[in-house]
Order: sequence, then C-alpha cells, then structure tokens
Amino acid sequence: MNSENTVLHHSCGLIVFNLDLNSGLRQFLLLKYPEGHIDFVKGHREDTDKSYLDTAIRELEEETGIAEARIIDGFSHITNYEYYRDGVKHIKRVDYFLAEVGSTEVTVSHEHLDFEWLPFDKAYSKVTYDNAKELLEKAEEFMVNLD
Repeated sequence: MNSENTVLHHSCGLIVFNLDLNSGLRQFLLLKYPEGHIDFVKGHREDTDKSYLDTAIRELEEETGIAEARIIDGFSHITNYEYYRDGVKHIKRVDYFLAEVGSTEVTVSHEHLDFEWLPFDKAYSKVTYDNAKELLEKAEEFMVNLD
C-alpha cells in the first residue's frame, strides 16, 4: 500500500437513545448526512480531546446541541471501513460508545440535514450501512441484557 495515496481518519461517536416514557421503548437518534446516508453521531478527533469518549461527547453537543448524556458503562465498539475519494484511499476507524439522554430536543448542526428518534426496529431499517446496522444490534443486545 502506498501511504502517499492513503489517508487515515480516526473518529469517535455515540449511539444515542432516550427512553420513551409513553411506550417504554428505547428511541435511537439517527442523523441524516448531506451525502444522503443515515447514521449516528460521530466526528474526527481533535488535539484538544483528552480521550476517545471526550471526542464522542464533544461531537454530540456540536452535532445535536445535546450537552448532557449518561454514558452506559461497558459498551464500546470499533468499526473500520475504507472508501475512495478523488483516487485517494481513505481508511477510517470509528470508536463508538452508548449514551442515554434525557431530552429529545435536537438542534442539528450545519453538518446534517435532519434527525429522527426511532425505536430499534425502525432505526435498524433506516440506517444506511451494514456496519451501522450491526452496531445498532450490538447496542440493543447490550441494553436488553442490562434490563
């Protein structure tokens, strides 16, 4: 692999949920990206971030306006994927965590077109990529085992 033609990216993100008091179901937050895909909160690490979790929490606030979240201990998952842009290979790693929020009020950033809160089944059918579907399954299974 020619490293001059490869760009490495490291991002961190959150699978965010809220417990709907009416239905008792977890509602997952999905964001619509300008490229058209539906995915979770995530973004690139910055030099000022002290940890991967700090990156994910910062991205949550920047992308949704949600400033407070309860991180669910014991859940973390890494996804890796690659893509090509302008003939350059990009390799991306994303470290994900799981977080519960008390509010469903979202103010999407300029980086997104829209958002939705959906129960697991609908969220599963809505996320675009297979790795996001797998991630959502792992998060739901983790939460079911905690219940």
